[in-house]
Amino acid sequence: MPELAATIAESLGHPQGPDVMDDGTVIFAETYRSRLMLCSASGRLSELYRCGGGPNAVLLGSDRQVYFTQNGGQAGDWRADHQRPPALECLNMSTGKVTEICREVEGRPLLAPHDLAWGPDGSLYMTDSGTWAPDGDTEPGAIIAISPRGHAELILDAGHVFPSGIALAGDGTVYWAECYTRRIMRMKKGGSPAEVCTLPPGHTPESLKIDENGNFWVAALEAAGFDIITPNGEIIGFIPTGGLPLNGTLHGGRLYVADLGPFDESQPAPQFLGRIQAVQCNARPWPSFRSTIDM
Repeated sequence: MPELAATIAESLGHPQGPDVMDDGTVIFAETYRSRLMLCSASGRLSELYRCGGGPNAVLLGSDRQVYFTQNGGQAGDWRADHQRPPALECLNMSTGKVTEICREVEGRPLLAPHDLAWGPDGSLYMTDSGTWAPDGDTEPGAIIAISPRGHAELILDAGHVFPSGIALAGDGTVYWAECYTRRIMRMKKGGSPAEVCTLPPGHTPESLKIDENGNFWVAALEAAGFDIITPNGEIIGFIPTGGLPLNGTLHGGRLYVADLGPFDESQPAPQFLGRIQAVQCNARPWPSFRSTIDM
C-alpha cells in the first residue's frame, strides 16, 4: 500500500506531540535533541526552546503559551545526557519564560508524562505513562487533570498499561490509548473505565484524536499508519503514512504526523530519522477546546 503522507521536514530525533498554529506552523517536541521546535508550512525548521531532558508532547493554550510534557529524559532505551525532573511545564513564546506547573499529583511524583489534551471544563488532561518496558517490570500509569487554577488531580490509576494518547469529547468523556494492551479506553464524568475496542496485533496505539464525526484517529505504530475507529469501536478505515507514526493532529483538512521514521531496532538510539508529515484527508477535528492555566 503506498504512503499517502507528504514529508514536510526530516532528519529529526524522535518528533512527538504536534500542534498547529493558525498560520500552518507545526510546533512539536524533538525528544532526542531535548528541545521544542517550529516547522513552517514550507518546511523551515527553527528551535523554539531547548529544555533538556525529554519533551514528549506540546499543546497550545488559549493564551498562546506552549504547554509541554517533560518525561525526564527517556524514550525506549535512550536516556538524555541532561536529565530533568518529570513535570508539566509551560513556555511563554513572547518572553521565553518557562513555568513549571506540576511535578507531582496528590503526593505522587510524576513518572514520565506523555500526552496532553484540553477538556471542555478548561482543564488540561495528561497521561503519565511511566518508563517503557513492555517485556519487563513497568510502572503504573495514570490519567491526570490540571484545573485552570493549576490544581492537579489524579483521575485514574490506570495500572501497568502504558497510557499514551489522550483526547476529550464535548461531554467531558476522557478517552485514552493503552500501548501494552492495545486498547482504546473511555471514562465518562463520574463513571468507571470502559473499553471501546482492542486493536489487532501490530497496531500499538500511540496517540488518538477525535474528528468532527466523533471518530478516533489512532497512530498505529508498527502498522505504519492511522486507524480510523468509530465511537463504538469499529475500525472503518486506515491511512498509511509509512515509518513509525508516534502522534498526529487534525488541522485544516490535513492530518499532521510526527513520525519516528525508518527506525532500525537492531541499531542503538538515538537515530535521527524522524519526519513531520502531512496527509490531505479532508477530516476536521472535533471542536477544539483551548484554555489556560493560571500560575
